[in-house]
Amino acid sequence: MSRAIRTLLALCAWWAAVVAPGVLTLAGAFDLGPDSEVSGLLTAVWIVCFGGQVLLLLLAARFLGHLRQWWFITASMLPWAVNWAAASGLGWGLLWIGIAGLDALAMAFFAVRSITLEDRGTVVTATVKKVLRNHMNVVINNVYIRRRVLLDIPGGDGSTYEAVLPMLCEIGTQPDPGDKLRLRVDPKNPKHFALDPSHFHHDDD
Repeated sequence: MSRAIRTLLALCAWWAAVVAPGVLTLAGAFDLGPDSEVSGLLTAVWIVCFGGQVLLLLLAARFLGHLRQWWFITASMLPWAVNWAAASGLGWGLLWIGIAGLDALAMAFFAVRSITLEDRGTVVTATVKKVLRNHMNVVINNVYIRRRVLLDIPGGDGSTYEAVLPMLCEIGTQPDPGDKLRLRVDPKNPKHFALDPSHFHHDDD
C-alpha cells in the first residue's frame, strides 16, 4: 500500500472519529432535551473519540513524513465544535459535520500534494541569498526556531528566480547567505517547492 493511500485512509478515519459523537447525538443515541444535562456516557464518548482522533492524526503525520502545525490546531478545537453543535440541533450539527469534512478534504489535498512533490519533484540546489528578519520569533519545544530565507533557485530554462522558504532550524544552526539547500521543485509550478528530504542526511555532499 502506497504512502499516499495510507495517509488518506488515516485521514478518513480521523474524520470519522471527529464526527462520530455528533452523528450519534443527531441519531438520538443520547437523551439531550432542552433542560437535560450532558450524561456521563456522552462525555466518555467525547473523550474517547477526542483521544482517538489525535492518535489517528499522528498516524497520518507519520505516514506523510512530517507534522503540519495547522492540523493539530484544528484537532484541538474542531471535535468540540462538532460535539456542541450537534447537541444544539440538527442544523448546527450537520453544518459542523460538513465543516469537518471540508477540513479533512483540505488535509488530504495538501498531503497528496506534498507526497507527489517529494516523489516526483525535480531536485535542484538553491542558494541562500538572505535570511529574512522575523517580526516575532517562534520557538518550538525549546529546540527549533522558525526562519524564512530568500533563495536563488535554478529554473528549468537555465535562468534563476527568487522565492522565500519558511523553515524550522535548530537554535543556532540557521542558514547563512551563500549556503546551499537541496530542494524538490514542482516542474509544473516552480513556486511550489520544499526541502528535499535527502538534504537532512547528506549535508556534506
